[in-house]
Amino acid sequence: MADPESRWGEEPFFCEEAGYAASYAYARLLGERADLHQALGPARAEWEPDMGEDFDFDDDAETHRGLPRLAALLLGPVAD
Repeated sequence: MADPESRWGEEPFFCEEAGYAASYAYARLLGERADLHQALGPARAEWEPDMGEDFDFDDDAETHRGLPRLAALLLGPVAD
C-alpha cells in the first residue's frame, strides 16, 4: 500500500482532492460524464440543515452568556 502522506501531505483530511472522493467514485462507477452533485440536486434542494441558533462569536457579552466557562478562560472576567 502506498504511503498516504506521500500524496496528501501530513493532513489528508484537509486535502482538497480528498474532499471530492465520493464524486470521483460516483463518476468512476457510472462513467466519466456522471455528476454526483447533479444527481443529488433535487434531494439537496429539499434538505435544509439545522444550523442551530444564531451566535455572534465577536460579541464578548454573548460569548460569556452562551459559553461562560470557555469565555472565562479565553476572554477573562465579564466586563461590566
